[in-house]
Order: sequence, then structure tokens, then C-alpha cells
Amino acid sequence: MLRFAGTRLPGYVEDILREGRAAGVVLFADNLTGPDQTRGLTADIQQAAGGDALIMTDQEGGAIRNLEWVGPARPAPAQGGPAAVRAASKLTPRQAKIAQAMYDELGPDGHRQHTVQQIADEFGVTRPTIYRHLQRPPSEHQRTGR
Repeated sequence: MLRFAGTRLPGYVEDILREGRAAGVVLFADNLTGPDQTRGLTADIQQAAGGDALIMTDQEGGAIRNLEWVGPARPAPAQGGPAAVRAASKLTPRQAKIAQAMYDELGPDGHRQHTVQQIADEFGVTRPTIYRHLQRPPSEHQRTGR
């Protein structure tokens, strides 16, 4: 196992993985900036290793969260039982910000680039969870009372 600095797979790490001199990598917060970048980086790692790389990170919860957009937000001892964990499966502030940006993103046709279902799928939550976190512009009725 090895570790590297940065958000892109360095050539020397690619060589080590391709040659089978390491079983995989451990990723830390400085390697990970968001869901899309993480997917791309892990795909590059797997490609270099012929699809056999072990990819790890420390995601205990609480202060130890390299993937800030993925739960758990609380440390393991404070997570409670299954019902408490489900109740806590809300978006983190960073996830909510990313979800809002995805919701606000418009395509060339002027329509939303992502559906709420696509955003929910991205974070592994339900549509109602996404709706609770979105700051949507007020409707005509809300603005005018008509």
C-alpha cells in the first residue's frame, strides 16, 4: 500500500501499480475534492493496476472524514443504532452545497442539467432528503400570494 500527495495519480504511482509493486493506495483528504474527482481518480488507479487495486481511506465519522460528502458525520460511538443512523443519513453542509450547485446548474437549453432524482442518486439519499436541503426560489404563488 502507498500514499501520494495531490488530486491526480502521479506517474511514479501509476508505474508502481502497473508493475504490481503495491497492492493499492490509501487516499486522504488532500487527494479528494468531490464525488466526480474521486470517481475519476479511483478509475485511474484501477486502470493502472489492471482493475485489481485496493483503494482505502479513513472514514470513521466525526473529525475523521476524508470523504466529506459521504457520511457518517458523527463518530462511530455516537451513531447509535440502525434507526439513529438512518435518521442521521442527511446531507452534510458540504453535500448540501454540492447538491444545490447541481440543482442550479442549467444546460445549454436553459433547463436544469440534473434532476432531483439524479442528485439523490449521487448522494445515496431519497428525493425528499434533497428537497429538504435545497434553497429553491419562491414560486409565483409564494411571491405574490396569488
